[in-house]
Amino acid sequence: MGRIRVGLFCLLGVGMAFPQAAGPIGYWKLDETASPAVDAIADADGTWNGAVQASSDHPTTSFANCGSIRVRPVATAGDVNYVSLGRNAALDASQNGSFTISAWFKANSLPPAAPDPDNQYGIVLKTGLHEGLSLDGSGGFVMGHWTGTDGAHYYAAGYGTGPITLGQWYHVAGVVNLDPAVRKVFVYRDGQAPGFNAESAPIPADQNANAFYANQPWLLGINDPGGGGARYQADGWIDDVRIYDRALTLTEIQTLASGGTVGDPAVPAATAPTNVQAQGAIGQITVSWDAVTGATGYNVKRSTSSGAETQFAVVPASPFVDTNVNPFDTFFYKVNAIVGCTTSPDSVEVFAQSIAPVPRTEKLGKRHMCGCSTAEASLVAAAAMVLLLLTAVFARR
Repeated sequence: MGRIRVGLFCLLGVGMAFPQAAGPIGYWKLDETASPAVDAIADADGTWNGAVQASSDHPTTSFANCGSIRVRPVATAGDVNYVSLGRNAALDASQNGSFTISAWFKANSLPPAAPDPDNQYGIVLKTGLHEGLSLDGSGGFVMGHWTGTDGAHYYAAGYGTGPITLGQWYHVAGVVNLDPAVRKVFVYRDGQAPGFNAESAPIPADQNANAFYANQPWLLGINDPGGGGARYQADGWIDDVRIYDRALTLTEIQTLASGGTVGDPAVPAATAPTNVQAQGAIGQITVSWDAVTGATGYNVKRSTSSGAETQFAVVPASPFVDTNVNPFDTFFYKVNAIVGCTTSPDSVEVFAQSIAPVPRTEKLGKRHMCGCSTAEASLVAAAAMVLLLLTAVFARR
């Protein structure tokens, strides 16, 4: 029996490639400084609406993260402000089966009391009866799920489970698990279930998701932009939103809450620019290179000593023309690519000298057709005399 166990262990543990966990069907990093909010998975880029703000504030993660979005109360922003995520078949149908929403949220304030239309803050919701993640007035993160053709049945977890600390990032995950043995809604804050109201009542097997939501996009920072009693305009920061078409395990949720990734596609490292060249001209040096895939800009480093280059300029594309040069100095350059929140390794070093301009020795006057400069007349006459003498000498030979 022991041999069989050992054999099975070796068979399963050595040389076997186990499949990775299924990744999200939509992933919005929210690192952009303007619309659109790019979907890193498919074709569901989001659109900024109203006075959404880009922010450099973000949670600490193990992957490159350079920003978030800031949404504000209507009284402050002047109108509703939110991001409408793109739609595709998978996202439209996501609420019909087991699914998970993962996001980071930092509240600037707590929602006001009812009947204020913003008595909850929408984090990731579908317009209607607030399907998805929100924050209630106690500071409790809520995951809600509606079933039935008339939306008469509501299953939620997390109400009243606050407080939270304002101005602090929290990871929140909401799960609808329709496994026949489970059929409940769950919510997690920073990878842990709250001490109470952490799961819903069981969802009867004959109740399916409200069909209304199949025609609605997921929204960030609001529930109903049109108003009504459940507008849920948020006041805070949102980052790194993921939607999975399955119920994540507690271990996976804790991985995300720790700043990790679950099922993310491989992101190739940015490569250094190639074919970098430096060419001197009168009063300038032009540095050029081949474009790097995915680059949004380039850092140009410069020095007058080899190997000592420091940051000098940021440019959107090749070439870079350096006019801040002295004609008798050699300038050394390196270039790296800006890709998302990261930079590539530096390129190889190149160097060049600019060319000194021809000195101006005598003005020809305003009426001269050239209007440029020339050498002194005496120098020209002397040069002509030398040329004549040389011609005479060679003629005698």
